[in-house]
Order: sequence, then structure tokens, then C-alpha cells
Amino acid sequence: MVASAHTVRPSDDVPRGFASTDAGTRTTLVAAIVFIYGVALQLARLFLRPLELFHDATHVSFTDALAFMGSTLLFQGGFALFAFGVTGFWQTRPVRKLAAWSVQALAVLIAVLETAGHAYFLNTGSTLDYPLVAFSAGRMREVAVLAVQSLSPLLLGSMISAAAAVAVLPWIADRPWARGAAASPPPTQPRWRRALFAISMIASLPLAAAGLLTHTSQAIDRATIRDPVLNVIATFHPSRRAPHSAQSTLDDEPVTIGPISAPGALRNVVIVILESARAESLTPWNASLQDAPFLAELAKSSVRFDRFYTVQTHTGRALRAILCGFEPQHRIRPPKFTHGIATHCLPNLLRDHGFSTVYFQTADERVEHRTFVIFSMGYHDFIGPSSFGHEGFEQANYLGYEDDSMLAPTRRWLEAQERSKPFLATYLTVNAHYRCALLTRHGPQRYSDDPELNCYLNALRADDFFLRALFNEYKAAGLYRNTLFVVVADHGEAFGEHSRRTHNDVPYEEALRVPLLLHDPTGTLVRPGVRADPSTQLDIAPTVLGLLGFAVKSGHFQGSSLMVPHPQVPIRAACYDPETCLSWVRGDEKFIHHFGRRPDELFDLGRDPQETTNLAGMFPQRAAELKRDLLDWDRRIKDGYAAAEAWTPPPRPDSGEAGSDSTGRVLSSSR
Repeated sequence: MVASAHTVRPSDDVPRGFASTDAGTRTTLVAAIVFIYGVALQLARLFLRPLELFHDATHVSFTDALAFMGSTLLFQGGFALFAFGVTGFWQTRPVRKLAAWSVQALAVLIAVLETAGHAYFLNTGSTLDYPLVAFSAGRMREVAVLAVQSLSPLLLGSMISAAAAVAVLPWIADRPWARGAAASPPPTQPRWRRALFAISMIASLPLAAAGLLTHTSQAIDRATIRDPVLNVIATFHPSRRAPHSAQSTLDDEPVTIGPISAPGALRNVVIVILESARAESLTPWNASLQDAPFLAELAKSSVRFDRFYTVQTHTGRALRAILCGFEPQHRIRPPKFTHGIATHCLPNLLRDHGFSTVYFQTADERVEHRTFVIFSMGYHDFIGPSSFGHEGFEQANYLGYEDDSMLAPTRRWLEAQERSKPFLATYLTVNAHYRCALLTRHGPQRYSDDPELNCYLNALRADDFFLRALFNEYKAAGLYRNTLFVVVADHGEAFGEHSRRTHNDVPYEEALRVPLLLHDPTGTLVRPGVRADPSTQLDIAPTVLGLLGFAVKSGHFQGSSLMVPHPQVPIRAACYDPETCLSWVRGDEKFIHHFGRRPDELFDLGRDPQETTNLAGMFPQRAAELKRDLLDWDRRIKDGYAAAEAWTPPPRPDSGEAGSDSTGRVLSSSR
């Protein structure tokens, strides 16, 4: 067929070859943009954070760098090959255009995930995975707020530019004025050419998957050298395990309590949970740091626990351990508060014995559905930032304003309480949360040359000022001497000590070991002193109940009272992301299982408190034994929650009311 000036526009069934400018040009541009963007981000990680990628960042060879870059090169090369094949294979224009638009949409998704993975690594030292992506997809408001706070203007602008280029440039290239004069339709596509496109599509999958095989012995974490999108794909899997039994192992019988003897005047209880406060960064546990002088003074008249551990490095999970005394789940999706789980919690138990219950926090109460969770635990009042102003206070981070903003609401709540009625008041601070702002109201100090660590230590200093003021509120109200105070933290925080940051996936002491003080102003419930034996957040609920004079009548907690001698048991903890890391501690022996991301680690904390010498290679049988123990524990927790959520309890006479919690109580708030 010879072209002429009067060539009739070909029908949609006329095939096109390499010269096609609609689908061909579009996919070529898309593949090129995404390839360049992905490789650029991988290079940025290589140059920005080599210390968190390689064991010896000063001796990274060309082979090591190539292994690191190889994952992205192979994955992006596979995507380019797929885009080339899928748009060239189809001969009819509508199908080819649909394929081209699908490739564009996929390219935008890849660009967004590449950006998210890059930011996640820079902020945490860990790798984005599918469970976290799937969970975040249902919480876009929180994700948007976090993205604005976590992404630098350069990175955010780069992502928007890449996504816009993928969406707009192919459209521009497809305009007649950009293509120039209309080209004559090419000859019929030969079979070998269509076969080539088919081979390209087929070959793209193993080429992209080969990015999972890149490896270097220099890599600290096998997952961090993967392309972020490839790691998300690699960690996708359906639920692989059915519960071993239909009966929950977590809450076979709801907990009930009763007084040990004839009840007398009950004490009030105040629990202060310090956000992200690691023990090693507070004065009572590190005298070289003078960031918490009030806590140091308070510790002299309190019981100080030097080896106290969180059970999971995440606030929501730690709240359940502290306030309810049961193991939190080992998955990202929040649990359903059904059956007897919520009845374990201190607020529910104490409300049954006449206590008023109130919960304060300065973080946005919508984050992680905190309001629902707190009411499910049995709190009568939830006082959050939407019910009090923050004028005159500084923004601590993207979650909320500084903790001093809870002082006035505390004063108002105390003034409204019946003096004859005991109460449980709980506070969750926010100052030291990740991405903190340098607070200046109390005068910032220079504790470290690392700006992130310095900001964090100043945030803990601000918490110390808050604690002093909070205790003064209870003194001014005449309630101090009749109140038992518990000062604890949800988890610690990491600043690259073991090539990871923040807390979610950090199984080391900087994230696991947290402060605990028990303070009785009268000295009759607890005597001041120091405890060096390991203990855990699961022990707080039974400890508080025991000190108040209550005994468990039915059911059981998974922890034990810290005031009663008991045999030393292993302390197990889990990271936030499932199948990322588990830890085991008893005495000075500590073991960490990394699910293949890193070599498993065995430490002697007595001789090596900084966890620098891995002894797993010297004691392989012991490491294998502890690995089996942790995996069995992990399975029991997962099976227990699955069974608890699958089991339907008998109907209660007072159930089904609108606005009631899992125990049938009507929820209310003082707001």
C-alpha cells in the first residue's frame, strides 16, 4: 500500500509496528521516566545512608554497589520490557491504547511506592512491605499527614514531577502537532515481530524477579538492598495459617477481681505513659544526661526498675499491654475488642468497683481510632485535643501540641470529681514522638550534635517539665498523698545505633528498654528502691491491682505482680511489622530472630550492653533453640487472636445497645 496525499485514515484493525507513535511513544516515555526516577532514588539511598546499608561503609566495593543497584535496575528493566511487549503485542488500536493507559497508571503507582519506600527507609532504616502498605491504604488521611511531615520538599516535588511526567508527557507526545505530519500506516506486522513482543512480556517477569536475588555479604539487612516496590511485591501473601483450635488462648475466661479483705479507703491511680521515651536517655537511668532532673528526684522516693521492657514497639500495642495485661497481636490490623479481651483492662475492672476513669492525650484522637480503643478498655471519659485549646503552646510534632496543654484540662476534671470516689487517670504524652519539633518554651539545650537526637532529648526534657507541673496539680488539689503514680513509656526510640531508626522494627535495647517508676507518696504501698531483674509492661495491670488491695477471682493476666516474688521467665517482644523481628530476654541472655532479613543475633547483655558482638555463630544450637521458642510463641499469639475473633460469645441481655462497648456498658465522654 503506497502512501499519498489523499491517504484515507486507516481503520482500527490496521496493525502497527515499531513506528507506532501513539502506544509506542507513550510506553517508551513512561518506562524511561520511571526507570530514571527509580534508579535516582536508589542512588540517593546509597550516598545518603551508606552506614545503614553496609557493615563497613568505608570499604564498599564496586560489586557491593552493583548488587545494591542491581535490584532496581532489574526490576525497572523488567517493567520497561513488560511495557514494550504489552503495548506492541496488541494490533487493534483500542486495545493497544487501553494497554498503554494501563501501563501509565501502573507507572504512577510504581513512582508513588518508590517514593514511599525511599522516605520510609530514610526515616526508619527499614524497608516498606506489603502488610504496611495494605494497612495504610485504608487510612489515607493519616498517611497524607505523615507524608507531608516525612517527605522533604525536594522528595515530594520529585514524586509529583515524576507522576505528572508519566501522566502528561505521553499525552503531549501523542498530539498531532507534536508528532508532525501524519505518518503512513506501516506494513502488516510480521509474525516474528509479534512473537518478539510476546517474548518481551514473558521475559519481563523473571527479569524483574531476578532483582530479589541480588545479594552482598556487606549488606546489613537483606531487604534494604531490594528495590522498595519489589520488596512490597515479595512480602505479599495471603493468610497462610489457620488457627490450631477454635478456642482462644488469650481470653478463655474474663478477668474479675475482688478485694482481698474488707475494703478500706481506696487509693487513686495516675498512670503517665511517656511517648517514645527510652530508659538510656533519661537522667535516672543515665546520670550523664541531665535532661530529666524532676524524674531523677522522684526516683529517689520511688521504686525504679532498671530493666523494664516493652512487649511491642508500637504505641497502640503497648497501651494494651500496660492497661490490660495481655499480649498485643502480631499483625498490623487492629484487633476486634470482643469476648473477654476488653474485660482484662484496668479501667473496666476498676469501674466495677466504683472508680471514675479518665484518659488524656495531646495527640490527635482520630489517629489509630484511639477514641474507640480507649472506650473499649472501659474509660468513662476521653479528654483529647479536640476538647481543649492549644493557644500559647508549641506544636510538638505532626500528631499534636506539647504536653503542657493537658494541665488545664486536668485541673478542671479534678475540680469536678467527688472527693469520696477514687479514680484512675491515664496520660499519654506526645512530645518525643518521631519527627519532633524543637520545643523552646522551656529553653532548648544542646545535648547532641545530631539534630534529630538533640530534638528528641529536648522533647524528653519538656516531658520532665510536664511531669513536675502535673504532680503539682495533684498536690494543689490535695490528692497527691492519696494517689499511686506509675510513670512508664510505651517504647523507646532508635537513632541508627543498629542501622535502624524510630521504633516500629527495632528489636534492640534502645527501643525495647523503657523507664518505669512506681511512686507512693506515703511510702506504705511501695518502698523506694531499685529493681534490676527484667520485667515487662504485662506486669503493670496486676501490680496496680495488687497494690490497691484487689485479687484476681477468675481469669488471669499474662503478667505477674512486680511486688510478689516469682520465678524468672523469658521476656518476649515483637516488632510492629509482622514477620520482621522477635526478641527473647532472660537474665543477661538476649536473642533476636530477624526472619531472614538479617542473621539472627545472640548477645550477652551483661558484658555487651550495646549489643555489638553477635554470639549466635559461636552457639548455633542455643540460637536454634531460642528461634524455635520465639516462632512457637509468635504462632500461639496469632492463633489466639484469630480464634478470639472467630468465636462468637453467647448473647448478653444488655448487648446490642447503640453506643455500647463489648461489655455492654454505655460509652460516654465528658466533652
